[in-house]
Amino acid sequence: MELMVKFCALCGKSESKLIENLCLPCYFKREIIHSVFNVRVSLCPFCLSYRFKGKWFKPNSTLLNEIIEEIAERSIEINLPPEFKGNATFKIPQEQFRFKEGNIRLTLTVYYEEPGLALEEYATAFFKLKFVTCPSCTKVRKEPKEAILQFRSFDGNVDARLRKEILSIVEKETRLKGVSHKVEDKKTGFDVKLSSQSLARSIAQRMKEMFKADLKETFKIKGMKDGKKGILSISVRLPPESAASIKTNGETNAKRNF
Repeated sequence: MELMVKFCALCGKSESKLIENLCLPCYFKREIIHSVFNVRVSLCPFCLSYRFKGKWFKPNSTLLNEIIEEIAERSIEINLPPEFKGNATFKIPQEQFRFKEGNIRLTLTVYYEEPGLALEEYATAFFKLKFVTCPSCTKVRKEPKEAILQFRSFDGNVDARLRKEILSIVEKETRLKGVSHKVEDKKTGFDVKLSSQSLARSIAQRMKEMFKADLKETFKIKGMKDGKKGILSISVRLPPESAASIKTNGETNAKRNF
C-alpha cells in the first residue's frame, strides 16, 4: 500500500509526514522563529553563583557566556511534537554578552538533528539579570561579630615579622573555611574579628602550639540580637621568644614542625 503524498502548505514540497499542513523543516522554522523565551536570573556579582528555582548553584565555569548558557540549559525547554524523533539543542553567540543588570535580549541558535535531517533556526530569549549577593558571600562579607582574637606581647608591641606571619595564617584559614574577618590595629598589638567562634578557638590553639602563646577566654552575653548569643574574646599573649622563631624568609621553625 502506497503512502498518500501530501504537499507542504508553505514550501510546496511533497511529504508523507505533515504537521498542521507543514513539512518538518517548515514547521520547525515557524515555531522557532516565533518562540520567545523569558528567563529570570539572580546572579551573585562576587562568586558568580546563580539562583534557579529558589536554590543557589555554583557554576561550572567562571566565564559569563558559559554561565549564561548553563542557566539557559536549566531554564529553556524546546518542545516539539512527537513527529520530531531527534534532539534539539541551542547555542548563544558570545559577542552578545554584557555583564550588566537589567533586561538582556539574546538570540539563540537552535539546532535539530535526526537521521537524514539537520535543521538550524534562530529564536529570541530575554534574560532579566539581577545582581543578588548569595548567602555564602553575604556571610563572608558581613561585619564579623562572633569572636575577637586579641594579639598582644608580654614585652610591648608585637614584632612586625610575627604579626605578618600570624595574619598570613589567619588569611589562609578564613579563606579555606569561608569565614569573614577584620583586622584592627591597637596601641600594643592588634585584634582580629571573626564570624566564627570555632575557628577563633582553632587559630588561638594553633598560636599556642606554634608560639607558646598564653590564652585566656572571656564570653560576653549580647542577647539574641541578629541571632547572636554573645561575643567570644580570646586574649593571645605572645612571649618574647615567639618573635625569635620567625625566619627572615617568613617561615617559622615551629610552623615547619607543625
